[in-house]
Amino acid sequence: DSTATLFLEFVPLFETNLQVSICTGESYVFGNDTLTQSGDYNLTLIAEGGCDSIINLALNVLPLNASTTEASICEGETYSFNGLDLNTGGTYSATLTGANGCDSTAVLNLTVLPLLNSSVEATICSNESYDFNGLTLSDPGTYTAVMTGENGCDSTIVLTLSVLPVQNSSLSASVCANQSYDFNGLSLSVAGVYTAVLQGENGCDSTVTLTLDVLPLAQSAFSASVCNGEPFEYNGEVLTQSGEYQFIYVGAAANGCDSVETLFLTIFPLIPNTNITAAICDGDTYDFYGTILTTAGLYTVDLSSSVGCDSTIVLILAVYHNPVTNLSATICEGESYPFNGQILTVAGIYTVNLVSAAGCDSTVNLALAVITVNTNVSVQGNTITAQAANATYQWIDCANNQPIQGATGSSFTPATTGNYAVVVTQNGCTATSTCVFVQIVSANEPLGGAAWALQPNPASSYTQVVFSVEADEDLSLEVFDLAGRSLQHQIVAPGTRQIELKLNALPDGILIVRLANKNGVSTKRLVKGQH
Repeated sequence: DSTATLFLEFVPLFETNLQVSICTGESYVFGNDTLTQSGDYNLTLIAEGGCDSIINLALNVLPLNASTTEASICEGETYSFNGLDLNTGGTYSATLTGANGCDSTAVLNLTVLPLLNSSVEATICSNESYDFNGLTLSDPGTYTAVMTGENGCDSTIVLTLSVLPVQNSSLSASVCANQSYDFNGLSLSVAGVYTAVLQGENGCDSTVTLTLDVLPLAQSAFSASVCNGEPFEYNGEVLTQSGEYQFIYVGAAANGCDSVETLFLTIFPLIPNTNITAAICDGDTYDFYGTILTTAGLYTVDLSSSVGCDSTIVLILAVYHNPVTNLSATICEGESYPFNGQILTVAGIYTVNLVSAAGCDSTVNLALAVITVNTNVSVQGNTITAQAANATYQWIDCANNQPIQGATGSSFTPATTGNYAVVVTQNGCTATSTCVFVQIVSANEPLGGAAWALQPNPASSYTQVVFSVEADEDLSLEVFDLAGRSLQHQIVAPGTRQIELKLNALPDGILIVRLANKNGVSTKRLVKGQH
């Protein structure tokens, strides 16, 4: 045999990844190739072990950057560009290195804007002002303001301001009191100083001041009176009506104004006979021009006025009597009677003084009677008897205030323990008696007559119902108040010797505890109170 041994070695594959960037216009030599375009390239070589060696190339061709800037400056300013201070308009360029390391070309278009200058002339009146660049000007002169023009550069404005004077004038005038003075469209009749503002020749206000004097008229007045039918002549006129008359004498006053004379004329009428009627109450008096009258009749008096105009007055006098009215009325006890605003409840004689239709005193007397119904009752054993005579009766159960059917006699014997009252109708009036408690004692007793007790008694929150023997059948245990109202009820089962009554929900006072079955009824009093 011949043994051969092989030593086998696996050489790994070699692979290299490259990322390269160049600027536009440059080239990259990769193997035997000269590359100028972006892309992915690979090259296979032979490594030392004889295996392939692969080189992967990712080539990125970067662009060249170019930018254009528009800029403007005002005349006299400079613009910094790539280290230069420019003050002349034109196009400038500079080659720089961009952020990607390639060349970057910057182009600047520079405009130089002119400074603006203007002049303004203005005119105002001396009582006016002129607003200029935030200033309120009122004096003439030359003013300068530097502002920002529409192009953003300084704009110089020169203002030449002229101030025109305001003209003033005064005048005096006088008028008579019955005349007026026209001044600037106004009719003036009151003395005083008036001012009017007009427009002068230079366009400014012109102030005219008027001092007006009002001259008085020469005035006089007098009064006169005559009786009707008598003529009154004055200044050539015959006057027949009362009134105020004026007579004007033109220019007769010392100051040249009118003289006015006023006449106040009264024409007294011829007073005819006057008939009057009057009435007085009995006991009153009537004053008839100084005569005191108390009796009905016809009276006459002749009068004379201060101007001598006579008149006759005829009086017809009536005398009215004072009436008296007597009334009587009857009410039941507990009712009321209205009388002239009063509410009467007690019998008696009442009087009120009124005024009659003729205006005289009217006396009304009222005799008021109050009927009292006898509601007294008496109790004999189990029987209640009403004390009223000549009356009708209706007995009621106070537990529900309902009438008891058939119980209409003067006496009533209830069948069960409770509170009862009687409704009595007597002399047309109706009243109800107080409630009376009646305890019915049965001939038979529950528990076969065996004793039972309430312990404790008095009690506050509870009491025990104790039986001397066991109950041999159902018993009814019920608690009442003195008005007969049922407050508590329960059934006692056979065989019970003791049962508890809870009292917290029951009112304080005397309560009635009733024990009953078919054999009879037995009751006891329980005093319920607080500790």
